[in-house]
Amino acid sequence: MSVSASMHAGTGKPRLVDVADRLQDFVVDNLRIGLPLVPATSRPARAGLVDGAATWLDRETGWRCAIGDYRRAPRAI
Repeated sequence: MSVSASMHAGTGKPRLVDVADRLQDFVVDNLRIGLPLVPATSRPARAGLVDGAATWLDRETGWRCAIGDYRRAPRAI
């Protein structure tokens, strides 16, 4: 299995969000699971920007976690 994706021009955190979102779509489409899961739910988080930081988000609960920090310190707001 291989992964190939194009992304918008740019650097830094917006690009990280784009890569995370596309990788998540690939995993969902090919493995039929969503990652990462929002804590205490079976719902996958979505990639987004919060105050310029690449972040995993859940709009239903308000949960968020910086991309790359999920395992270390997910936090609720």
